[in-house]
Amino acid sequence: MPVRVGTTLAFALALVAGCVPDGAGDAVGDPEVTAFPARSTWQITLLEPPTLADVDLDVAVWDLDLFDVDVEVVEALQARGTKVVCYFSAGTWEPFREDADDFPARIIGNGYEDDAFAEERYLDVTDPLTLELAEARLDRAVAKGCDGVDPDNVDLHLPDTGFAISEADMLAFNVALADAAHRRGLAVGLKNSIELFDDLAGHYDFAVNEECFQFDECDAYAAPFIADDKAVFHIEYVEPAALDAICAVTVPLGLSTLQKNLVLDAPFTACP
Repeated sequence: MPVRVGTTLAFALALVAGCVPDGAGDAVGDPEVTAFPARSTWQITLLEPPTLADVDLDVAVWDLDLFDVDVEVVEALQARGTKVVCYFSAGTWEPFREDADDFPARIIGNGYEDDAFAEERYLDVTDPLTLELAEARLDRAVAKGCDGVDPDNVDLHLPDTGFAISEADMLAFNVALADAAHRRGLAVGLKNSIELFDDLAGHYDFAVNEECFQFDECDAYAAPFIADDKAVFHIEYVEPAALDAICAVTVPLGLSTLQKNLVLDAPFTACP
C-alpha cells in the first residue's frame, strides 16, 4: 500500500508545534473497530502459539503472535467469544520473520538493548518505508481475522537506535500507524510509551504495558485509558508469589494484570 508521506510529515510538523488534536488524521468513514473495555481478562502467548486444543481458556482477549497464529485458531477463539489481538514489532527488524528480506539495510540500525532479544535491530521510523512495511503487517492481520493489533517497540526516541529519531518523529509514526490500523477496521494498542500519552492516548483503543508496577508508573493509565473505558493489558515479569502485592495496587486502578515469564510462553497467573 502506498505510504502517505505528506500526511506523516505534516503530523511531525504539527506535533512539533503541539497542535495535533485527539482524533486528527482519522479518515472519514473509517470502519468501526472492536472495543476493548477496561478490566477485560486476557492472556498473551508469543513463544508457543495455541492450538485448537487450547482455545477453551476462559479469557475475553488473547494476544498472539501475528506470524505464528493459525487462522483456524483465530476463528475458533472468536467463535467462543474471545477477541484476538495480533502482536508484531513495528520498530525492530527480526531476522527470523518471513518478511525479513523486505527490510533494506538503510532502515536497520543498532542492535536491541535487551540481551534477551539481541538478534533484533532497531528500525528508522523516519524513513517512509518503515511505515509501509508496518502497514503490510496490518494487512496480514486483516487477512488472519485479528480484531486488533499490538505493535511493539514504538518508543524509539529513547534508545540508541543508530538514527536521529526525535520525540516528534516517534509521535508522527505512532499516529500514522494507529490511523492505518483504523482504516483497516483494526483496533490498536499503545505499547508502553507512557511519556507520549498526552499526544497518543486519544488515537489508541487500548494499552499494553510491561512492568509499570516495577517502575511505579501504573497510575499513569488511570486518566487516559481506564477513565475512557479502554483496557490496559498489564504484564509483570515476576514470580507468581509476588503477584498479590501487585494486584493490590493495579486492580483498584482498573488494570488487567498478569504475571508472565519474560519469553511470554503459555504459563500465567492473573489477578482475581
